[in-house]
Amino acid sequence: FRPAFDRDGWAAKPGESIETPMLRALLIRALGRYDDPDILAGARRRFAAFLADPGTLPPALQDAVMTVVGHAADRRTFDALRKLGRAATSTEEKLRFYYALGEASDPALVDQAVKIALTGEVPNGRVNFFLSHAASSDDRPDLVWKLFAPMRDALENRLSDRERDRLMPLIASASSDPATAAALETLPEATQSTGARHETAKAVEEITFRAELRQTLLPSISRWLKSNTGAAAPQERTIQ
Repeated sequence: FRPAFDRDGWAAKPGESIETPMLRALLIRALGRYDDPDILAGARRRFAAFLADPGTLPPALQDAVMTVVGHAADRRTFDALRKLGRAATSTEEKLRFYYALGEASDPALVDQAVKIALTGEVPNGRVNFFLSHAASSDDRPDLVWKLFAPMRDALENRLSDRERDRLMPLIASASSDPATAAALETLPEATQSTGARHETAKAVEEITFRAELRQTLLPSISRWLKSNTGAAAPQERTIQ
């Protein structure tokens, strides 16, 4: 990823193709996800400048920068993103900041992000996807499931039937642990309607597929890394 980013850099260049801004944003997100120190530093500088003057950050970079600073956030950055989300006047802008909060990797901040779902700050129609995003963004995809499951009743009571049917399956489907699939199937919500049963079955199928894929791929990836780079076996985050 890094050679491709070094070729295109942070700034748009005259005559670059229409695909380049999208590739640039994808590379920033990917490198930030893997804690590239230069990308983290660059995103933090741009975020600090954005807080002082939002016009300093080009629209094409805003999602990527917020994603990176959200992933690496400390409490101060987390609170700054949340303040921006609360103040946002459009749904698109609001979700940009709240989805960045869902990127948090510090377990204490993941817990805070999950609790935001109960506050009403994220619109009811989008809260399912906010929690699903937080689960799939975390290197421990079962963490959001474990944090949210005991408090789910408080949110489910505010949702439509369709949203309630999808809530827990969406969160669970980020997992690759068969135990999570089994836990999902035991919830009362999993069988409360035809829609709930359908969503639960889809999530269980996805979790099962991912678990089998990990079992198949992880040994091969470990051997390849060892033989080609001398690196240690990949961590869980490598193939979530």
